[in-house]
Formats: sequence, structure tokens, C-alpha cells
Amino acid sequence: MGGVDGNYKAVIAMVVLQCITAGVTLFSKVALSQGMSPLVFVVYRQSFATIIMAPLAFFSKCVTANNNTYFEGLNLSSSTIATAMLNLIPAITFIMAAVVG
Repeated sequence: MGGVDGNYKAVIAMVVLQCITAGVTLFSKVALSQGMSPLVFVVYRQSFATIIMAPLAFFSKCVTANNNTYFEGLNLSSSTIATAMLNLIPAITFIMAAVVG
């Protein structure tokens, strides 16, 4: 009764991940609203991610995508739209895979 049941660990992890994603999106929107260029922001973000993730990527197979369009879109729109678009990525990926075969 004191611990978390194994069935809820995945749900808790997904909720925590969504909260972190929302926080990063809000932080990004604030930085862009303060006048930071989206291209410079992507360079900083990718640089810090490389420094932090390089040891993990060295020992596993990690894939990264270019975020220039994401941050340019975040700069031109709201953080609500950016977060909603992140949730559409799996659906868009499925549609593209179905079309391509």
C-alpha cells in the first residue's frame, strides 16, 4: 500500500513527461518573446542537448530531429498551438507511413 503499483508507473511517467514538455515549451516561448532569434535558440538548445546526451547516445542508438521549424513556428504562434502540434506528431507519422507503405 505504501508503494506505487506497477500498472501506474507508465501513466505517471507519461504525465511527468507531458509536464516537462509543457514547461520547456513555455520557457521557449518566453525566450523567443524576449527577442531571441529562433535559429540562435536552436543552436543553444542543440549544443546543451549534445553535451548532456552525448554520453547516452554513445552507448545507445538515439535519433534527433531538426527543431528549426518547431521554434520558428513557436515564435510566430502560441505555446498552446506548439504543444498541440507535438501531440499530432504520432498521427502525422502514421499517415505518412501508411501513404508511403
